[in-house]
Amino acid sequence: MLKTLYTIPHEILGLPLFGLGWLAILWLVGGLLFFGFLYKAEGTFSANAKGHLPLYFLILAIILFLLPNLEEPIIRSENGQALGGGGLAIRGYGFMMLLAVLSGVGLALWRGKKAGLLPETIFSSSLWMVVGGIVGGRLFYTLQYFEGFLRYEQNSLDIRATIFAFLNVSQGGLVVYGAAIGAILALAIFCSREKIRLLKILDVIAPSLFVGLALGRIGCLLNGCCFGGYCENPTLGFHFPEGSPPYIRQLEEGAFEGFLLTTAKTEDGVDLVVGEVYPGMIAEENRLMKGTILREINDAQFPEKNRLTQEEILIQGRKELTRFTTLRLRDDQGNRYQWVRPERPTESLPVHPTQLYSAGAAFALAFILIVYTPFRLAEGAVFALGMTIYPVIRILLEIVRTDEPGFAGSLLTVSQWVSVILFLATLSLWGYLFSKWRQSQSG
Repeated sequence: MLKTLYTIPHEILGLPLFGLGWLAILWLVGGLLFFGFLYKAEGTFSANAKGHLPLYFLILAIILFLLPNLEEPIIRSENGQALGGGGLAIRGYGFMMLLAVLSGVGLALWRGKKAGLLPETIFSSSLWMVVGGIVGGRLFYTLQYFEGFLRYEQNSLDIRATIFAFLNVSQGGLVVYGAAIGAILALAIFCSREKIRLLKILDVIAPSLFVGLALGRIGCLLNGCCFGGYCENPTLGFHFPEGSPPYIRQLEEGAFEGFLLTTAKTEDGVDLVVGEVYPGMIAEENRLMKGTILREINDAQFPEKNRLTQEEILIQGRKELTRFTTLRLRDDQGNRYQWVRPERPTESLPVHPTQLYSAGAAFALAFILIVYTPFRLAEGAVFALGMTIYPVIRILLEIVRTDEPGFAGSLLTVSQWVSVILFLATLSLWGYLFSKWRQSQSG
């Protein structure tokens, strides 16, 4: 895990780098030179020059308003002297996302040339897809974890801080399926405007999608998100440092005690259940068993009949597991368990590196699609093959991952449900492509 790669300083030679500072000055000067060159070359402020203005002003707005608010706060002493902090942290996740975009575009340029697409078409469509992907991926993520983005100041909602929490994607928080849906919708709009066949360009960019996914998952590893469950294999398992998402989740679920909290729906409500008991740890030594239904954790009661949701009762149970140095449990049979909690470790228990599993699978799928391209059934078949294989891979990966709960009380996560829907939708696409192939053969 390497969350921060480098921190860009807040100011250089006494002038801020972001906001009304060096970067804005350089961007304004560069814009004047660029548009001046276009005016001189074309003799007028042409439609080509006007077409660049929205992107130019969008980037200027990011420099002036967004980047300063993404900087780390400056730590000051009581007399106002700066002690440290400040600057824009270059996150490992954000860097890998940038590398994913550049690699994907580069691969699409190479494949687009073979397919007869102009580089301008690839660049323009890529810009549409990047924007659509970020919007879609972030929107999906924020809807899924909405409460976690709310920021409060003295018990009242801090609108400004909340907005920037939603916008700050450099620290993670893009859902793959949301990004894919947003990117493909943006590409469809672009193709409609430019009168380009959507299936043709989807075949070109399909391997790029999975190269981008692979590099993005490496970013997830650096960030510590999208982690897997407990891994008994000491060689395969990854240990994440204190404060990382896997560490915090294991702390809240009781993993450092040697067990894992989960829930089970009943006819009368929701039960808090011991989902796993890890061998050789303090929970097993105190004879806590997998499947035990808990009615009490410390001073909190979890009655048989309740109206709590699975998420609510799990949050309440996790909260109790972090409160006292002595842990007290009572099960539904009246049995009691009590032990002094062990000292917290400096790193997590070993977990499956599902980020690397996903990255390896995505790289392999990109290679398969490139090899398959000359043998495709019809235009669109390369994209269809990717959308057939990936949902199966994702369903299997979700079994190993533990960072997402079941959706709407089911055993399947949101991503697994989306995978099922995508797989079925792709079967319809195959039917359409097969009918086109038969028509070409009969003609």
